Amino acid sequence: MNKQTEDYISLKPIADRFREAAKSISNEELREIVKDGLRSKVREELDCINLPLEEITEAWFEDENNVEWIINTLKESIENRLYGRSRWC
Repeated sequence: MNKQTEDYISLKPIADRFREAAKSISNEELREIVKDGLRSKVREELDCINLPLEEITEAWFEDENNVEWIINTLKESIENRLYGRSRWC
């Protein structure tokens, strides 16, 4: 058995469980998780600058293309991790 087959056999159950868990999270829940994370990180980085962060975040998420980009990026990142692919190849 080659390394790729071994990796597939060992990762398949994990991928299946993750897929089931991911199906239970709605796009709205995912959107809120990402928004909260972004808010927290940006606040941390820009703590001393007075910016209308709430308005900026809300405006960014009102654009469905941005939301779709986040979801696609997350999916791609997870797949890359599960299958050992490099993002840049």
